[in-house]
Amino acid sequence: MKNFFVAVLALVFILGAGCSSSDATDNGNSDVTAAVAGANAAEADSELGTVAEDASPEEAVAESERPVKTVKEESKVVPSSDETVEQKDVKPAPTKEDVTTASVDGEVNWEQFNAGLKQAKLQKKHMIVDFYTDWCHWCKVMEEKTFSDKDVSRKLANRFVTVRLNADAQDEMLTYKGQEFSNAQFTRVVKVTGFPSLGFFDKDGEIVTIVPGYIPPESFIHILGYIDGEYYKKDVPFDEYVKQQEG
Repeated sequence: MKNFFVAVLALVFILGAGCSSSDATDNGNSDVTAAVAGANAAEADSELGTVAEDASPEEAVAESERPVKTVKEESKVVPSSDETVEQKDVKPAPTKEDVTTASVDGEVNWEQFNAGLKQAKLQKKHMIVDFYTDWCHWCKVMEEKTFSDKDVSRKLANRFVTVRLNADAQDEMLTYKGQEFSNAQFTRVVKVTGFPSLGFFDKDGEIVTIVPGYIPPESFIHILGYIDGEYYKKDVPFDEYVKQQEG
């Protein structure tokens, strides 16, 4: 599975688009995380957040129980006025009221974490958690360009349970492996430090990987196929999987 993480990290690094909340180090879980690092450096004008070293939620509970600052308060990179989205048609980051439980004709249905986790286990589907913040420019670009893509939205709606999680929220609570966290605490527990970041969970609710940064639709569709087909369990390198799909 390590090859998968290395390939994705490479792609993300090349893409280089994300809103960083702090300096981050690679967790070594890198095949999908290293391959995503690659397609559109020209679009990147802000620092890429990467995932820090692996830590299970159980191991990180003590860390999360310290007095918690919001991700904004811990941020070393504060979004400037330059990062304001100029396109008038770019959708704003979702609020709690925007999260619905109905899916219509292949449209992406964004659940809250607890409901999504329960649904993923019942339906035996992978779950994707979109870690976002209201101030993140690239979160809005991800919504506008990637999640709204016809092929991506159809794949997400049919094969995944999708969750949105406001990483700054301290008054929104979730439960994972029997422990309760605020959104901000859980974000820290799973070592998300840049936005957007996408957490991929398997059918039993275990974390497969977290991929940081903006991902264009043509790259994201391959990641979805790789995760859905559980190629990460078959020791198939992500870049080899992409070659097979494009060949």
